[in-house]
Amino acid sequence: MVKLTKPSEAFGVVVPYVEELGIMVESMEHGRAVSVLEVRPGLCNSWGAPHGGVVMALLDFTMSLAGATTQAPGHGAMTVEMKTNFIAAGKGRLTCEGKVAKAGRSLIFCSGEVRDSHGSLCAQALGTFKMHVRKAGSK
Repeated sequence: MVKLTKPSEAFGVVVPYVEELGIMVESMEHGRAVSVLEVRPGLCNSWGAPHGGVVMALLDFTMSLAGATTQAPGHGAMTVEMKTNFIAAGKGRLTCEGKVAKAGRSLIFCSGEVRDSHGSLCAQALGTFKMHVRKAGSK
């Protein structure tokens, strides 16, 4: 069984929205991160599927975490641009994998995909993230 980690432990800072959604980090390595989300009724749309905004938040967090793995500790990520394709409605637990395509000094280009508990592809995204050093005492 894989040990899941709270985002604040993995990212080094509390992201209240991500914590509220219940996103957990499954794994991290240089240029790659995997996170999961147990879909519950409050995260669904009127069709009973995970809301698109929730899926995008999962992609955004996971890609930014993958980007942060390429930087020195203390760096944060701000989303500059993100494009998402919704492919199918997910069922059950969503697993998101984020990968770094190219990491520069200040911009990192990532891709991500979300699969449901059956392994079906639900969404894909491309994102650009600006890395910055957190100032002492900042959240």
